[in-house]
Amino acid sequence: MNGERLVAAALAALLALTVWMVWRIGDATHEAAPTAETRTASAAGADPPAAASSRVPPDAAAQAPSADELVVCGVGTVRARHRDDALAQGWQRIAERHADAARDALMLGLAMSGDERQRAAATIWSAAQASRTAAARSAARHGLDRDRCAEVPACRESARADGDEAADTHVRALARSAASTRDPHVYAFALGLCRARASAVSAASATSAASAECAMLSTAQWARLDPDNAAPWLAAAREAAERRDDAAYAEAIHRAAGARVLDDGLGALFGVLGQPWIEALPAGVRAAVTAQWLEVALGFPLDVPGHAPAWCRDGAADANRRQSCEGLAALFLERSTSMVHLAVGRSIGRALGWSDERLAALRQQHDGLHAIASDTQDAADPLSCERLDELRHRVAAREHLGGEVGSVRDAARRSGLDSDALAARGRAWRDDRAAAAQAAASAAGAR
Repeated sequence: MNGERLVAAALAALLALTVWMVWRIGDATHEAAPTAETRTASAAGADPPAAASSRVPPDAAAQAPSADELVVCGVGTVRARHRDDALAQGWQRIAERHADAARDALMLGLAMSGDERQRAAATIWSAAQASRTAAARSAARHGLDRDRCAEVPACRESARADGDEAADTHVRALARSAASTRDPHVYAFALGLCRARASAVSAASATSAASAECAMLSTAQWARLDPDNAAPWLAAAREAAERRDDAAYAEAIHRAAGARVLDDGLGALFGVLGQPWIEALPAGVRAAVTAQWLEVALGFPLDVPGHAPAWCRDGAADANRRQSCEGLAALFLERSTSMVHLAVGRSIGRALGWSDERLAALRQQHDGLHAIASDTQDAADPLSCERLDELRHRVAAREHLGGEVGSVRDAARRSGLDSDALAARGRAWRDDRAAAAQAAASAAGAR
C-alpha cells in the first residue's frame, strides 16, 4: 500500500474529506470523466494524539452556533474565521482526541467477527495502521513531523518506503485469503490493496514481498466470482489500456456495458460502520471510528476508464463501438452504485452527440440528487454527535440500499419533493457551490 497516501494529507485536507464523508459527491459534478484514480487514498496519519478519554463533553451548546462556530462531538465548540475552516478543524479535533480509543475499538471489533468480510476489513485496517506507524517513525528519524516530512523529498520517500514495507505483511495475508474465497467483495478488497501496492512499487522502482501472493489474483477470477458486476470488466479495461491492447479494451468495455450492475464494492466496506458493537461506544469515540474507517474505505481505487469518452467519441461512427458506448453510458447513469459515475455517463453521452436538452435534463436531475445528499453537510450542526450518528447510519445503509446512488435516491423519495421542487433544490445547490468556490478563491488570493 502506498505509504504516502496513507500518511500524507488526510488531516490537512479534512474539509475535502468532509464532503466525501457525506455522500462522496466532490468531483462527480464535473463534466469531464474522472480518471481511474478518482478517489485518492486518505487514511489518516496523525501526530501523536492526546490520551483518549471515555468522558464525552456535551453535544449541544446552550445557544445555536454561529456560521464560524461549530459544536463538535466529543470535543466541544470549535471556532474559526470561516465555516469551512471550522469543519476542517472539527474533524481534526475528533480524530486527535479519540484516536487511540477508536483505533483499538476498530481492531478488536473487526478481528473478533466471524464474518469473512469483517475479517478482511480487519486486515485492511491493520495494513493502514502499520503503514502509518512506520511512516511516522521514519519522519521522526528525520526530526520532522508528518506535515513537514511530506515537504522534504528525502523524508517523504523514506516514509513512503517504510510505510509500504510495513503494509506488505497484511497485503500478503489478504491476498492469500482471497485466493481461495468465494466472496467477490473480499476478492475485490485484495485486488485493491495489491493494485495500490503495485503502483507504489512501480513509482519507486522497488520490489514488494507481496508480489508473489498478489500474482495469484486476477480480474478474470473476480469476474467469475461476480458475473453480474461491471466492476471487474472496468478493471480489465484499465489493464488493457495500460498495456495498449485495443482489442482487449473493446471487449472489456463491451462486457461491462452489458452487466446488470456496477458495484464498486464501497458499500461492503462502509457496512463496517453498521456493526452493533459501535453503538456501545462513547459518542466521541463513535465519531472518531466513523472518521478513521471512512478515511481507509475511501482509499480504495475506483476503476473508471477516463479515456472512455474519447474512445467513444473517436469511434462514434462505428456501429459496434457506438452500441458498447451507449450501453456504457446507461450503465453509469442507471445501474451504478456510485454518484461519481453520473458525471461519467453524461460525459460519454456528450461524446456520442446526445442533445443539449437531454444532457441538461440529466444534469438537473443529478444536481437535485446532490442537493439531497448534501443535507447533512449543510446542517447547522454537521459535526454534532447526533448528526455524525446519522451520517454513520446512512453510510452503513448503502450496503443494503444499492450503494450511495441507491441511498440518495431513497432519501429523495423520502423527502416527498416532486420533480420541480427537486430541480429547484438542485439549482440552488449548484449556485451555492459556485459561490463557495468563488469565495474560497478570493480568500486564497487575499492570503
